[in-house]
Amino acid sequence: MVRFNDCVVETRPRSKVSTDTILGKRLQVTAIPTLVVNGSMYEGTMTFKQLNTIVRWARRNSAPRTGRTSASSR
Repeated sequence: MVRFNDCVVETRPRSKVSTDTILGKRLQVTAIPTLVVNGSMYEGTMTFKQLNTIVRWARRNSAPRTGRTSASSR
């Protein structure tokens, strides 16, 4: 119980939690967990297969962020 009480009164994580809360409100997050990928929001828990599908789709449908090319496209 002492460790729990120490955790409750600890102030160091508060600024990070506050920052995350502000960002969540700005993004209109209404559920936990929420995943944002390339600007698309996905709410709720996902299976590995669902998450993998989202990531693969995002990789295929997003513009490269730098001028680099991947090793497989050379």
